[in-house]
Amino acid sequence: MRPSRLLAALAGLIAAAPASGATPNPDRPSFSRTAFLVSSQSLELEGGLNFAPGAPTASLLPKLGLGRIEPRMGIDVDGGGIGLTPGMKFGIVQESGIAVAAHAHVGVPSYGGLSGEAGGLVTSVLAGGQVLQANLGVRTALTGSGIQVIDMPLAALVGAPLSQRWSSFGEIVLLLNQDSAPVQLNGGLGYAITRSVIADSALSWTPGSDTIGVTVGLTANFGRVE
Repeated sequence: MRPSRLLAALAGLIAAAPASGATPNPDRPSFSRTAFLVSSQSLELEGGLNFAPGAPTASLLPKLGLGRIEPRMGIDVDGGGIGLTPGMKFGIVQESGIAVAAHAHVGVPSYGGLSGEAGGLVTSVLAGGQVLQANLGVRTALTGSGIQVIDMPLAALVGAPLSQRWSSFGEIVLLLNQDSAPVQLNGGLGYAITRSVIADSALSWTPGSDTIGVTVGLTANFGRVE
């Protein structure tokens, strides 16, 4: 399936999301993940189309709220096939203005091999709706000689509401490894189409690079799963 067709199918599915769904807690389109979990007993779906040098890729992420845990299954589609990323979030603190969580994921990319990621997430929502978010994790890969550490992503994000429907964010990411610490700068917008559906877009740039990554997507909460 082509990424564009997958995104069109996603848009159609999200268009059918009930107005009674909960407010989404999307990870996208930032590099860092939110520490807030999906509303308990509800199903949430996020996805997008990612443009970078080469063919566009599509991503889907269904998530299920089960109290303090959130099972999820990332699906990535590119010209080489389909990659899967099963994972889990674990809510440590889930209050109205502050959330702390841990996460673990295993990657099975379309080109073969295995990778993994685990880390901690902190998100704070201030009285004015501003968002402060930080992530620290470890990414690994399974090689012929065993498990190898690829890098340790450290991300810090600041978000701010622009109106009742529009929001914005800026983010800096350090990809810490043995040899260097490449920096990635991200920024984007969100638009609440309804209470349960959010559209987003973002730009990503690595200083020294002459290319800019672009992503557009949607997130919808489908309400309680009976």
